[in-house]
Amino acid sequence: ALEFAYFAEGVDFIVSGGNSKGYWLPWYDSNSHTFVMQGYGNGTEFSHVKLIVDKETHLFMGFETVTDGRASQTLLSDDFKINQSDKKWIDKKLNDASIEYFSTGSSNVKKTTTQKELNSNQWNFPEFNTEETIEVVTWNCEFFPVANDSTILALAEAVSDMNFDVIAFQELKRVGWFSKLMAYLPQYDYVVSEQASFMDLAIVFKSDLFEFQRQIEPFADNDYNFAGRPPLQVDMILKSDSGDIPLTIINIHMKCCDSGLQRRKNAVKMLHNYVDKNFNSQPNIILLGDWNDDTKDAPGQHSFDYFFNDDRFYFVTEEISYDLSQASYPKEPWVSFLDHILVSKNLVPYESNYNVQTIKMGDYMGGYDNYETYISDHLPVLLSFPKP
Repeated sequence: ALEFAYFAEGVDFIVSGGNSKGYWLPWYDSNSHTFVMQGYGNGTEFSHVKLIVDKETHLFMGFETVTDGRASQTLLSDDFKINQSDKKWIDKKLNDASIEYFSTGSSNVKKTTTQKELNSNQWNFPEFNTEETIEVVTWNCEFFPVANDSTILALAEAVSDMNFDVIAFQELKRVGWFSKLMAYLPQYDYVVSEQASFMDLAIVFKSDLFEFQRQIEPFADNDYNFAGRPPLQVDMILKSDSGDIPLTIINIHMKCCDSGLQRRKNAVKMLHNYVDKNFNSQPNIILLGDWNDDTKDAPGQHSFDYFFNDDRFYFVTEEISYDLSQASYPKEPWVSFLDHILVSKNLVPYESNYNVQTIKMGDYMGGYDNYETYISDHLPVLLSFPKP
């Protein structure tokens, strides 16, 4: 819209939208004298101005803002005063819906019906699976599928050869392509986001090892602090020789960048309150994903404090975050460890013989540049722990 406005002589005002970034005030093009107004996309806000038009000539003279000197507005309380009677009515409806939703959850687990044979053997991926352990991975697949069908084949080969038990994927730009990947992986069942605005999440798990119970997306009705991507939770049963073990996997993709720090802090507080509320009934928890913060950041410059201060949980990834060779985001100049795995001590005791590592995909694909071209700029992070 900004580029178009340069050539839009004779046009006074352009109103734009979509799924991109928004601006507090209309932007003025000095070449065409055209104003452009655009709010943030995906229904996260709206824009409101008052146009000034000359009564006699009907010529456009400019605009005035309506609220707080801004064109962009949200429905948050910092922009509008709450009507208390309406708020009580909305809160009751949300509470009733939440009780119904969380009492049942979704059973929309997907099983691969159209199977394809994977003949690709282009890369040299090792196997990480053992009979005695559970392998869980968090994997941000940047703008999946970044290289279209080439991504599908490379990622399918990686997952098949490495033979993980559970994978939490983030950043599925074209979620419709995910079924193309899973057609090559019939040994897995999977769920994908139903409530995310964009960049969906998925959880993939071996159908012979886990029994699906329900899918939940906490905070789907209040996802601002999660950047429009509410967590994706799967409750399942881990089939074990010692008996069935209930397990909760929560996959997250936090708001990016320093500007999102406060939203990440708010989101972690919400998550901590959520798992605390449900801990007595479900103490076996793995909370993993792209946190967009580094556990070795200075105090106040990260969002982890609520879990740091709760001795029921710990980050298995914290111990390797100080090893720069294991950075999950290895690109200069922003080398950092952003993809973390949090576990409850009830499931993975601190003294247990677990293993955690960043998988250096470039070692198996002829270099990091090849990996980034075909799959992602984030590296997968693996937790392997003894079967309970």
